[in-house]
Amino acid sequence: MKGILFASARRFVEMLLWMVILSALIFGLYKAEVIMPTTTGCFVSLMIGAILFWLQNFRWLCRCRVSVPSRRIYLIVNYVPYAVIMIISYIILAFYDSQVYTWLFSITKFLKYGEVLSFDTGTATTVISSFVFHLITLLLIWFAPYSIESALKENNSWRDVFYTATDAVKVVTAPEIGLSDEVRQSVLINLFAGATVNDVNRMLGLPIVEEDEEDEEEDGYAGVGI
Repeated sequence: MKGILFASARRFVEMLLWMVILSALIFGLYKAEVIMPTTTGCFVSLMIGAILFWLQNFRWLCRCRVSVPSRRIYLIVNYVPYAVIMIISYIILAFYDSQVYTWLFSITKFLKYGEVLSFDTGTATTVISSFVFHLITLLLIWFAPYSIESALKENNSWRDVFYTATDAVKVVTAPEIGLSDEVRQSVLINLFAGATVNDVNRMLGLPIVEEDEEDEEEDGYAGVGI
């Protein structure tokens, strides 16, 4: 339970802080007249901000899925924090000055200055634009893990996978990611040329094997390439 709470709090801070940083930066540039106060200038800058938010969030979502033991927990630790962020944003929109909302959540207004909604600059268009922004983010949370979940399932296809140093870090730092000890050993042996089974076992916190058994283990991995 503590792990879920920690992961949820981390995702809340990541998403909210990144959203606020992008929003404040863009609105600050607008106030400083670095960004031209035109419909096109606002639309392009806010669209870039929204895309940057989604791209970085995609990376965090993939990392999160690797770090938790199941898709159900992944959905909990991402959807619950984002729902809280949505509620906070709409409360600020409803009860505070529009500039406060813009400083904190301006990237959610990326459609407000598009051709479809530019007929009005009132709160209604902000609500519509933010709804679209949040909907895209919710869909991103749902679909982002599909790019890596196949690699988290234990099957024989791992023998043909090219692994990177990032994969090694994930294997070592996230012990409960749905991979068997054999697969985790193989990932690291493929990456670190000259590493012995016991070298890898020490990294993973697995039992150290006797010398004869180690030789047999290494022979078993001899035909595994990257």
